[in-house]
Amino acid sequence: MSVEPVRLVIWDLDETFWKGTLTEGGIEYSEANHQTVIELARRGIMSSICSRNDRDTVEKLLREKGIWDYFIFPSIDWSAKGPRLKALVEAVQLRAPTVLFIDDNPMNLGEAAHFLPDLQVADEKSVPDLLANPLLRGKDDSGLTRLKQYKLLEERHADQTNAGGNTDEFLRTSNIRVFIDHDIEGNLDRAIELINRTNQLNFTKKRLPEDPKAARTVLAALLAKPTVHGGLVRVCDRYGDYGYVGIYIGRKAIIGGSSLLHYCFSCRTLGMLVEKWLYEQLGRPDIEIVGEVLTDIMDTSSAPIDWIRLGELNDADAPTKGNGAMHDVARIVMRGGCEMLAMSHYFELAARSVAEESAFNRDGIQIRIEHSLFVRHALDGLSKEALEAFGRLGYRPEDFQTKLVAGSGEPEVWMLGFWGEPDLAVYRHRELGLRIPFSALPAVKGATRNAEDLTQAGRDRVEPAFQDHWIVSALETLKAEYEYEGRLAPELCRENIESILDQLPENAIAFVLGTLETRRHPRHDQLVPVKSHIVFNNLCREILAPYDRVFFLNAADFILDEDDIGPGMNHLHRKVYFRIYEHVTRQIAEWRAQQAAAPQKLEVAVS
Repeated sequence: MSVEPVRLVIWDLDETFWKGTLTEGGIEYSEANHQTVIELARRGIMSSICSRNDRDTVEKLLREKGIWDYFIFPSIDWSAKGPRLKALVEAVQLRAPTVLFIDDNPMNLGEAAHFLPDLQVADEKSVPDLLANPLLRGKDDSGLTRLKQYKLLEERHADQTNAGGNTDEFLRTSNIRVFIDHDIEGNLDRAIELINRTNQLNFTKKRLPEDPKAARTVLAALLAKPTVHGGLVRVCDRYGDYGYVGIYIGRKAIIGGSSLLHYCFSCRTLGMLVEKWLYEQLGRPDIEIVGEVLTDIMDTSSAPIDWIRLGELNDADAPTKGNGAMHDVARIVMRGGCEMLAMSHYFELAARSVAEESAFNRDGIQIRIEHSLFVRHALDGLSKEALEAFGRLGYRPEDFQTKLVAGSGEPEVWMLGFWGEPDLAVYRHRELGLRIPFSALPAVKGATRNAEDLTQAGRDRVEPAFQDHWIVSALETLKAEYEYEGRLAPELCRENIESILDQLPENAIAFVLGTLETRRHPRHDQLVPVKSHIVFNNLCREILAPYDRVFFLNAADFILDEDDIGPGMNHLHRKVYFRIYEHVTRQIAEWRAQQAAAPQKLEVAVS
């Protein structure tokens, strides 16, 4: 079994840190050991004390020497060392294999090993070689950040101990705030450290390569995927800032649901239950918990965690979720394609309620509900006859439902994206006259684009893997009952979008996210303009111009470089979606501020 790097050194004092016995008078203070403690701190390795001595005398001496504040959780009294060592390691929230205890007395070393079998132990002869030991190499922490954080933990632990047995009440008075920093790319090294070095609160234990460069490459590639979301977790309380103590990286499935790929926390905040609280905030996504962990995040029997608040990164006193920039917006309804799927996570963490409706796959076939025809059918309603006709194409009644119509009268926001509009083929039912978009990719042989006429595509053109699929019957229905119209005509597109926006509640605003006007060429990987998207965006600008509560968002405004555009027609880097989210939240805040400043109507009761 390999020996782990040391994160904490616990010093005996008499005949170890200094020569002689303090209570017997006359010690020889070791300046070399003094400097060793300081150097260890600069490497991010903490020092503590476990000594049989008079605490007041020791503290007075070490304060005079200017070294007292370099020790965390000092344990100085006349009781047995074994139980004190165990309590000290638990208080510091480290694992025993990462702790080294140094003592000149073999009996004390044996007692320590009895209470903590995995503890590393050494006698005083090892002290001169400590700094050369590879296990104490540490990492540069010249600013003593880790020491400062442990001093916060020490102060907090002392107050919690003095508070007696009411832990929850102590936590409620601690003013614990959690801040989510979605810029993982800007803090890759800390993210890698959390994923690879945390153990006791590492729920997924999916390690990255040990080589730093390789780890950065792997993690950056994961974060670039549009369906991936995540954040670094920073925690503050009334004692101070604990820094980035956790990370989560998840994936939203196109067919619904989400899962956590990485969920890791440092033990600095153990006992606050940040990891359990955040799991609830994330909506309890699917997670495969590997090995033993110190917190059962699956437990739903305990009382709600009401001592943690979600704050804004730039505001240490930011209020709780639901009381920030969007605090009085009752809900946000997001309807679109994969771009809404990619953005919804950020809104879910900040808003009171989020309803997300996006295009999805059913049995391998795209159901593109972001098309304006789908939205209008959902808002206007369809007859039983129409539902049956569309059902013969494979659509279901729930595909024509939307939460856009379920407003409560409170302030709300619509986020709309018609990204399938300029690409999808539209078919008109011959008898009913109703139109519907339809796509059979990737089931039809030779079909290379969504707008292809499929009215003549019979079973002979269906890929072998789809021969027993509902798509065969759908294609037969398409040929028998529908006429191909190609992409939706601009005048019909205008009619649909105007009809949708005319149903925007009075106390609501809407954002329409324009489609991408450039994409990566599938063969030479260069960016090329997409004419149909450019035309559609210009049409959207014209349609939205008369609406004072509807705003057009040009996706290009949030793309900073070519790497922000991923493969495929409409795929963007995760960071682009976050920039859009930030812009929208600012717009919402401005809207609510304008509403608050507007003169209120005086209602007079008439008898």
